Amino acid sequence: MTHLLRVLLLSILIPFAPALAGDGVTSADGRFVATLDDDGATLVVADATSGEVLHRRALDARDGSPQRAVAMIAVPDRQSILIALAPKAELWEVALFEEAGPFHQGFVHSYLTGMEESLAFEVGLFARQRIFLSEPVTALMLHPDDRLSVLARRADGSTVRIQLAVRREIQTFAPGEWPVAD
Repeated sequence: MTHLLRVLLLSILIPFAPALAGDGVTSADGRFVATLDDDGATLVVADATSGEVLHRRALDARDGSPQRAVAMIAVPDRQSILIALAPKAELWEVALFEEAGPFHQGFVHSYLTGMEESLAFEVGLFARQRIFLSEPVTALMLHPDDRLSVLARRADGSTVRIQLAVRREIQTFAPGEWPVAD
């Protein structure tokens, strides 16, 4: 294998190396460490200084089916942790600041300030926001040119750009097509 080919392969694979159980992901401010427990089926968030467990949550899809995490990254600009679930096509963004939310869990008629029309929502530290995808993803990385987007690798090798503020896929790239300018 030529040196150039080796460098190219590493530049594609390394950014998509998922953090899984035991690896841990540290929040951007260094306050929290998120790990996965129970073979990737439980999120555990601990105080980075003391190691005290502050939050523990089973990774269940919206329909209640148990999931496991296949990738997890910190999203510094949003003060959150992003987790890719499998086998459902779902991401979780877990807030790491007290003023987070409200994150509504269903359809909302109006997002006007003071209007509370959804039945279920989460607010505050460790509030979860679900992002539904068209297909499951296997790895995540921050988009280097857009602080509100992440890139996610699918099992078929394609890459999808997900805009976190609107919680939607906004662009898909074929296998081998690199979505970021060099």
